[in-house]
Amino acid sequence: MGIVKKGIGKSMELGINPRFRPEIIPEEEISLLYSPRRLSIIEYLANRPCAGISDISKGAHMDASSARWHISRMVDNLLLEECAKRRYAPPEMVPYEWTALFVALHNGIEAKVLENLIKKGSMKVSELGRALGMNRPALSYHLRKLADLGLIHRDSGYYTVDFNVLEIQERASKITGSFVANLLLKGRMQGVLMEMENRGHEFIIMVKGKEEMEMRIHEVPFHEILG
Repeated sequence: MGIVKKGIGKSMELGINPRFRPEIIPEEEISLLYSPRRLSIIEYLANRPCAGISDISKGAHMDASSARWHISRMVDNLLLEECAKRRYAPPEMVPYEWTALFVALHNGIEAKVLENLIKKGSMKVSELGRALGMNRPALSYHLRKLADLGLIHRDSGYYTVDFNVLEIQERASKITGSFVANLLLKGRMQGVLMEMENRGHEFIIMVKGKEEMEMRIHEVPFHEILG
């Protein structure tokens, strides 16, 4: 597995967000991060931010009512925030201008449209239809929706994305590094032992305790599409 880094490093400390440094942790919240379910929710949302309750419950492998309860507690304690209506993400992990993109990436069809356009550069409706196995009327609805959100545009019959993937990758890498540092610090303040290893473009966090857990957080959210 390689060498485990037990600290967060000076470069990561520079990016620590002050909101993760409360002077006093209420006694009743001292074990907030000891819950494997909450850590699973955090891991899922760090990799796929701006998700709704349904996606979170599936991604974190729990029922919707349980996910809703844990999310409520984490929002109250600044471990999560609402990035769009009834959609959640770790604090300050989703710049406002990325919100529409991340919400769209939770829609299976729209995610495939964006993935194909990112890979190909530009495509006609007929090409997208063949790639997705969809007829033109059904596909056109999603294309109009993505265009209205400012995520794609059409020029001379070809659709192209309206965002710079390389810029997102670079900025997201810094944001995720800061988030991981904040999470480690928050865990220490709550008495949760966490060890981190930076493995290429992925952070591996080992959570020690009664129930050991491994969290994997990619530098770039939706890495299979934007990475």
